[in-house]
Amino acid sequence: MAVTIMDAERYVGRPYLPGEFDCGSLVVLVQRELFGRQVAAAPAQERPQGLRGQARDIRTTLVRNVALVDGPETGGVALFWETTVHGRPPLNRRWHVGIVFMHYGAPWILHCANEVHGTVLDTLQNLQRQGLHLDGWYGWKDPPPR
Repeated sequence: MAVTIMDAERYVGRPYLPGEFDCGSLVVLVQRELFGRQVAAAPAQERPQGLRGQARDIRTTLVRNVALVDGPETGGVALFWETTVHGRPPLNRRWHVGIVFMHYGAPWILHCANEVHGTVLDTLQNLQRQGLHLDGWYGWKDPPPR
């Protein structure tokens, strides 16, 4: 059975809970529930906080599990960054991940945005209008179990 954007919609509205459920938690949950993939990642409660700690954690988890690919694919990961007022480039970046769902040839990103919006489904263009910069598209190194 193919996973579609309609499958992603069941996660929309799930709250962002600092230290409990964030963008990384969403990736782990959706990969397990929709794609049957077990992602090796620490629970949100055990992940480092702050810009540098979160950036290091996201990069470490990505390096272990995914590889850069040429374009978006359903189930893949989109890595984003946004500029903050703290520090100098590139240390002033906040990193963010989401799961890609292709819909009529366009990538939609399911991501756990923040305390106000929780989990949302956005177009790439909408995320870019919000100040997020696409760092790259990533595919999983190990295929999900059959």
